[in-house]
Amino acid sequence: KELPLLLQLLTQSYPHKKVTVTQDIALQHVFTGDRQDLLELCGNVLDNAFKWANTQIWVQMKNRPGLELVIADDGPGCPPELRQHLLQRGARLDRSQPGHGFGLAIAQEIVQAYGGEIHLSESERLGGLEVRVVLPERMV
Repeated sequence: KELPLLLQLLTQSYPHKKVTVTQDIALQHVFTGDRQDLLELCGNVLDNAFKWANTQIWVQMKNRPGLELVIADDGPGCPPELRQHLLQRGARLDRSQPGHGFGLAIAQEIVQAYGGEIHLSESERLGGLEVRVVLPERMV
């Protein structure tokens, strides 16, 4: 129930961008970890998507054991050889955009604290960056 509200807040935070957010969220998922951790994780990944999207963002929470969250945008993406760099604190590929380069690194730290994984790839659906977060079943 937190994700739709977070999406609404981010849409309001980027009024100059005409971004369409497509959601495929399984609302029956319940995160048993810390609520603040989930909000910070999703907020950082979604903020990154809003920052770089041209017109579209796709958010999916899959029905599976554990929690799988996929957030993709239609922005410029990131070359494969630089994706791991984006997960380091202070890493930024384009200094023309506002930010400090901590968002994805913080997301990774939260995911690792829960024994999960975070993967960056090119979105087959939208062409930009896709962030896939997988948390183990025992946390959901």
